[in-house]
Amino acid sequence: MHDFQNHSERVRKIGVPTTANRFLSNIAALLMDMGGPARRSFINNMMLDGPTLDQLLANEATLVSHVVNEATTAWHPCGTCKMGGPEDPMTVTDARGKVVGVTGLYVADASIMLEIPRTNLNLPSIMIGEKIAVGLK
Repeated sequence: MHDFQNHSERVRKIGVPTTANRFLSNIAALLMDMGGPARRSFINNMMLDGPTLDQLLANEATLVSHVVNEATTAWHPCGTCKMGGPEDPMTVTDARGKVVGVTGLYVADASIMLEIPRTNLNLPSIMIGEKIAVGLK
């Protein structure tokens, strides 16, 4: 079991498996799925324990310090390599997982998921890997 030592006190409390925490996690997932102002407000007021996103983006030293001290991967990150079309400058991979502008490099894991699922990432990640591998043959 994860000890949550690198997380804020708020995250450590909600990380304990209880019925109440499952309920709160479901509400949090719904707010995150809403996007826009509801998601931004939830992140700034409930998830962050320290500087807000706006504060981090306004000061590079604060941002670097925050990333160095707070970055962790215990919560199954995904959606970090945007899959999209050539017209989108934020696209990292095309629909087949090929990294834009790099010959022979593909991404075949949870990082190319377009939306954060409310489930364990293991099986969807296996499926992504298998689908991309079949497309390479």
